[in-house]
Amino acid sequence: MEQVRGRVRADALRALELNPGDSDAWIALGSLNSRPSGNPDSIEALARAVQLGPRNSAAHQRLGERLLSLGYIERGAHAVATALELDPLSGAVNSVQGLVCALQRRVDCIQRAARTAAALGSPRAGQIEAWAHLAAGERRSAAQVRERSLRAAERLTPARAAVFAAMR
Repeated sequence: MEQVRGRVRADALRALELNPGDSDAWIALGSLNSRPSGNPDSIEALARAVQLGPRNSAAHQRLGERLLSLGYIERGAHAVATALELDPLSGAVNSVQGLVCALQRRVDCIQRAARTAAALGSPRAGQIEAWAHLAAGERRSAAQVRERSLRAAERLTPARAAVFAAMR
């Protein structure tokens, strides 16, 4: 795994040498740097990606995820909200919005994010639904939530249903 990360890092740095304004390369570098806990370089790289690509929802999403993981809830929520404005149909962004809502203990928001993520086919929809139950003080077993999310996913497309069936 470290070899793959090393190659991706080298490719991202090479891309930045050729074009320092490549926001996708900054996203890659920031995502790689976020692996070790507490690495501040990841926030700097992801903030640079947002600065270079202010309409790049992936840059805002990754920055938001990183800020949330370091405990900067309000700053992370703002970055995720911006990503959601830019790409409201992204399953990944809606999944992260569910995390923001869970951290803020906003049950209605978590449920809305779970429904949206499920409708968009995000594999994290069941996880978001579990957060909603926890935030509401309900206890559901992981197996119950997983089974329910698998049943919901089967209604999406035949191809996706086959993938989820293989997970059982």
